[in-house]
Amino acid sequence: MSRILMTLLLLVLAACGGGSSGGGGSNLPGTIQLGSTTYDITEGAVINIMVTRSGGSSGVASVDYATVDGTTAAGTDYPATSGTLIFADGVSGNQTISIPITDDNTAEIAEAFTVTLSNVSGATLGANSSATVNIINDSGGLPITDGSARDIIVAVLEEVTKTVEDIDDLKIIGLPVIASAIRFMAESAGVMG
Repeated sequence: MSRILMTLLLLVLAACGGGSSGGGGSNLPGTIQLGSTTYDITEGAVINIMVTRSGGSSGVASVDYATVDGTTAAGTDYPATSGTLIFADGVSGNQTISIPITDDNTAEIAEAFTVTLSNVSGATLGANSSATVNIINDSGGLPITDGSARDIIVAVLEEVTKTVEDIDDLKIIGLPVIASAIRFMAESAGVMG
């Protein structure tokens, strides 16, 4: 009689998640990480960064987040954003960090900033602890601003043709060149450079 009762007791414990069988990792705190490492967003929209807790939900867990300037600066194209997300005991899944992107109505190159996770408590920080947010310009092509013949400012991501009277008046300053080649033609001399 005691042998049958013992077997029955073990089966009941296994069905309830107790004993050495079952439980399925429910006693694990889990891993907290970003849902992606790259996000693309247009100006004037709101970027929603997903933070996930997976692989367990035992105990309260928290993680700090913050934006970090890249090729753009907080206060210009997006607000500096930071805070703490808290996952309650038994809760896994997604939480969202929402960041509004400023529409400055200025034609410019694509810009980027980073969102980072840090100071995880009650869980493990996953591999995706940092994400790049690319702000895609929605103001059309980049303009050519004409001043005097000596002040031509060009910032482009596309092919542009501009005539300059004297090649000595042409200067490229301050911006990295993202192209495989730049071609200049002095029409009076018929020379390509």
